[in-house]
Amino acid sequence: MKKLVMFFAVVILLGSFSGSAQSDLLFSASMRNGDYGGGTAVDTMDGIYGHGASPHVLGIVNSAQGTTFTSTETDGRSNAIINWVISNATQRSNFRNHGTFSFWVRFDSATFCQGWVLGDNYGFDQFYHGQGTFGSHAYKKDDGVMLSWSAWWNSIWDYPYDNTNRLQYDRWYNVGYAWGGPDNDFEIWVDGVLVSARDWGSGYSFPWGMDYPPSGINFGFGDNHERGYDSYGSVAGATFADVHIWNEYRVLGDTVGEVNSVCASAKLKAIAAYVSGLINCEAKGKGVDDCNGKASAKFEGNPDKLGAWDKAQAKADKDKKNTNCDTGSIDVIISDISSALDEIYGIINTEIGSGDKNAAKLRSSILKASGKLCSAQLKAQSAYVKGKAKDTGKAGTAFDKASGKANDAYDKSYGKLKTKYQTFDFTELDGLKDKINTLVDIIVNDMRLSH
Repeated sequence: MKKLVMFFAVVILLGSFSGSAQSDLLFSASMRNGDYGGGTAVDTMDGIYGHGASPHVLGIVNSAQGTTFTSTETDGRSNAIINWVISNATQRSNFRNHGTFSFWVRFDSATFCQGWVLGDNYGFDQFYHGQGTFGSHAYKKDDGVMLSWSAWWNSIWDYPYDNTNRLQYDRWYNVGYAWGGPDNDFEIWVDGVLVSARDWGSGYSFPWGMDYPPSGINFGFGDNHERGYDSYGSVAGATFADVHIWNEYRVLGDTVGEVNSVCASAKLKAIAAYVSGLINCEAKGKGVDDCNGKASAKFEGNPDKLGAWDKAQAKADKDKKNTNCDTGSIDVIISDISSALDEIYGIINTEIGSGDKNAAKLRSSILKASGKLCSAQLKAQSAYVKGKAKDTGKAGTAFDKASGKANDAYDKSYGKLKTKYQTFDFTELDGLKDKINTLVDIIVNDMRLSH
């Protein structure tokens, strides 16, 4: 298991440099469960020109994690765009000259297909001519994803990017696009770090300035053209969440502040107790539903009492220095834990069964060892979060030691069980340790903490 590295976005929402008399947060959308915050899902390739499945379907899946763009076209890209209309003329004028578009994103290693991530568009009512003046493309580059600006001026397209700009697959990033700032015309920020910047050359007008008045009416995720051919398409295999669209330049691309380490650490501990409790309930075999209910109540709470997760959040809210504890959705985490444990239980039950007393004892012992491993790994992650925040340089070494100790303890217990219960087939059971460690990785990823 790799070390966990916190997102370091140094400051949250510093002051504006737009110089505008009217600066606004134009749109805010969680993107979870179809919440587009005033935006609309649009099929930009409706099948008239023979693309994708028949009947044509909108390439979007909404979930508690966010909005996922899925492949619909013959080349693997999506037909979808989430469009926001900037109807106010004054806001739109400001937005053309200086703006910020920020969001969380995760690119899936198995389904990613390069395509457009975002862009402006002056109309969806005409094919081919419905183009805007800039956007962003996500490319496959080496073993990761590279983001670029694409900007238009006087029939010239420019594609600025920084060759060091790489995003890894299967992890969350906070990305901010900002333009019209005091230092650069275009900027891309990732987790509060400027990864790419670009200025237009001498004599170039700002790409969507006042000489191009239709631009900027529409803005959103996905392909910025309603075209009828495969040359254009939206990125696929990407999940988006927590959108903010400003008509002003925002420092750090409007990315979120550093996650409160005390809060994140406490939440990891709460999850450790929760998962350990569920597995121990399964190991007991009797009264499992009632036992699971108690474990869930401690973790999730009830209308009359806060659970461990919300207690950590409440404590962070009182921290005047740093209240940010945006560590993902508790519902998503619970769902992923449930799915992973169902798979683990299924393997154990299939291989061991429920025949004699030896089977029952082996099943219980395997479950207890699995619970201890999961709890120890999550506690190691919790300690790492705190240690990394202190920047002592010892956090990584301590994590490696704790993680290794947890795996060694499991191996020792498991080895004794194989010796004691030689009549059972351990072929599938040999992979349980990897399943547990994968569950820990999933939890850390769901919390938007990088491995």
